[in-house]
Amino acid sequence: PLKLINERISFQVELIYNNLKYNQGFNNLPNIYSDIFLSSELVSIPLSLRYTLPMNKVTASIGIGKAPAYIFNSKANTIPSTSGNNSAISYVEFEYREKGFFIHHTQKEGWFFELGVDYKASPKFSIFSNFRVQSNLNLIIEEENYTNYRFYIAEKMNKIVNPHRNIYRTNSATLFLGIKF
Repeated sequence: PLKLINERISFQVELIYNNLKYNQGFNNLPNIYSDIFLSSELVSIPLSLRYTLPMNKVTASIGIGKAPAYIFNSKANTIPSTSGNNSAISYVEFEYREKGFFIHHTQKEGWFFELGVDYKASPKFSIFSNFRVQSNLNLIIEEENYTNYRFYIAEKMNKIVNPHRNIYRTNSATLFLGIKF
């Protein structure tokens, strides 16, 4: 609680470990790719500010926060397309698209909004529930072993500005249930 400001306002710090695995087709990928597989682990330290609406046995709260995270063990591998005319694809580009990418080690944004309910069963025991909606932006970047020439070739073939520096968004909704004692 931040009693100097207001008794109803509190500051909360958490530690979260998360593992994300995603395998999906994309509409906006160049036609040399059919799918992309994303895998990452992250450690996050969410910081939030909450406002509590005190009532009798049931207390409601509302919160907003930011969840900076460090991402490790990440992979972002494209799956080559098997349909269409692949004869126009050069050997260099085929070799290029078979390589992996990785996700940048820090995520952008990471803002969340939270609604909570706390049921006080006794003075020293309560059951709580929080519903959190969070949004993150992450950056997929090329592996360091790529040369500028290979990147240039793939860029020219796909006729888009930067095919392998993609930002992707993850949105999540989480329900936390717990006890306080």
